[in-house]
Amino acid sequence: MGPGGNEDRPLGPGPTSRDAQIMPSAALVAAQLAEDGDDPGVNELMVLAGRLTVANESITSLRALLATLRERRAEVRTAA
Repeated sequence: MGPGGNEDRPLGPGPTSRDAQIMPSAALVAAQLAEDGDDPGVNELMVLAGRLTVANESITSLRALLATLRERRAEVRTAA
């Protein structure tokens, strides 16, 4: 165990079904607002929705990599 004592502690909950519902909803709201007028906030909302999607995809990838590293660590410890 490392100095922090939390090597096996998960980073927190992964994306939830609620997150999966919110992301498309934000994009749909932005698209509807874009059709309704030229509000500058709409473009910002669309950009933020895109960033949220990318961030969630990155977090999912990092969680998979972390799981792989933990498995590898367990293999190395067993072999040692």
